[in-house]
Amino acid sequence: MSIGAVKAFEVGSGFKAAEMKGSEHNDTFYFDGSQKRFRTHTNHSGGVLGGISSGEDMVMRIAVKPPSSIGKPQKTVDRSGNPVDFRIEGRHDPCICPRVVPVAEAMVALVLIDLILLQERISGRNKLEQIRSKIDTIDQQLLLLLAQRHRLIGKVSGIKKEQKLGIEDVRRENDLVQNWSEMAEALGLPKKYGGQILETVLRFSKQHQKDSAE
Repeated sequence: MSIGAVKAFEVGSGFKAAEMKGSEHNDTFYFDGSQKRFRTHTNHSGGVLGGISSGEDMVMRIAVKPPSSIGKPQKTVDRSGNPVDFRIEGRHDPCICPRVVPVAEAMVALVLIDLILLQERISGRNKLEQIRSKIDTIDQQLLLLLAQRHRLIGKVSGIKKEQKLGIEDVRRENDLVQNWSEMAEALGLPKKYGGQILETVLRFSKQHQKDSAE
C-alpha cells in the first residue's frame, strides 16, 4: 500500500473471502507423492496461513487507480470556490499499469527478505547455523547452474554429431583450465582450485556427450 496509485491489496481470495463460508474457503491438505511434500487442493489462502507460509504459491493482487489527467472535460472549483469546467491537454500522468508490475514484485521481495531477517533474530539461530544456511543456498544455486549447463551440453552434443566433430577439444580445454586457474587466484582462492573444479565439470560434460551420442 506504500506504492503510489495502489488503492487496494489482497492475498489469495482476498475481499471475496468475506463472502465465503469456512467450508468453502479452507484449503484441504494432501500429500503429493511425486514432490514428496504436503500441498493443498486449492489456494484460497494465497500461500499464507496465520502469517506463515503454507508452501503454496504466494498470490497477491493490487488495484491501481487510473490516470486522473484525461482529455474528457471535468468539473472542479477555482481558488474562490466557484464551480468551473476544465479540460487537460496532453497526458501528464503516465499509465502506471504496465510499469507497476516490476515495482510490486520488488516490493514483495523487499518485504519478504525483511521478514526473513527478522525471523533469524527472533529464532536466535547461532552464527554457525546462519552461515551454514547461506552455504546451503549457494550450493543449491550451483546445482541449478550445473543442471542448466547439463542441458546445454546435450545441445552441443547434437551439433557436434551433425557436423561430425569429435567430443574432445584439447586446446580449448587447456585454455579454459588456465583461465579458471587465473580467475581463482584473482578471487583470492588457491590457484589449483579453479583448474581442478573445471576438470571435474569437463569430465562429466564429455561423459554426457558420449552418452548422448550412443
